[in-house]
Amino acid sequence: LPEGRSRVAGTANSPGFSAGYLYKHPGGKTSFGLMFRSAVVNHLRGKASFAFTSNYPLEKFLGSDFLPKAFPTHAISGVFTTPATYGFGLANSSLWNNTTLSFDFRVQDYRRFRSLPLNFSKTPQNDKDAQTPAERRLHFDFRDSFHLAFGFEKRMSETLAFRAGYLFDRSPVVDKSVGPLFPDSNQHSFMVGASRKRGNLEMTIFYQGAQFVNRTVNVAANAKLGTNGEYRTFVHLAGMGLRMHIGKPR
Repeated sequence: LPEGRSRVAGTANSPGFSAGYLYKHPGGKTSFGLMFRSAVVNHLRGKASFAFTSNYPLEKFLGSDFLPKAFPTHAISGVFTTPATYGFGLANSSLWNNTTLSFDFRVQDYRRFRSLPLNFSKTPQNDKDAQTPAERRLHFDFRDSFHLAFGFEKRMSETLAFRAGYLFDRSPVVDKSVGPLFPDSNQHSFMVGASRKRGNLEMTIFYQGAQFVNRTVNVAANAKLGTNGEYRTFVHLAGMGLRMHIGKPR
């Protein structure tokens, strides 16, 4: 059959919630926090469309309208679940003068995203020409992920502070799911930044370099998909912000 392409587009509005707790002893220099963000089940609604090349060898046997009838544009639905997040953070400013050390650990249960079901509205049961199945399930088999981060802030004065940090991010993507859609791997990130106060204004600048570990995948089942190979990624991220403090400081 001729080469073709499919496009699935959908939208969803689903509620979620988050909660957090921060404790800081009034007379101490240690604080800790807990956070939780719920998983969100998105019920997608949209359309699936298909397009094929023309003048292919089998067209004179199948007819020019065979493929458009077999794979018509029609409504689809699906379920897309994003993971929950569980976090714990700890900070201490008792070491070295005006220096704060921090630690952060987060877990995300990406096992919820093991598969993505798509349900087609036109099937052989209600349209004799249609060849789309009642359900097509995309299997990703993601694993749970976690983030481990360390950082410090050095206050040079009441108006000037420097910061640096490190983050390790365990990728939830397994070898079979690596490809153009999820070109992911374990990540090492390094960050530096500084902030300066002047009157009621505070300016912050930062830079982050993220090294995704070079990853080579060779999954036999993906040979025909063309997704096997070596993946290399490095991300540079820089930014700045301006904050205005309103009112007198306490």
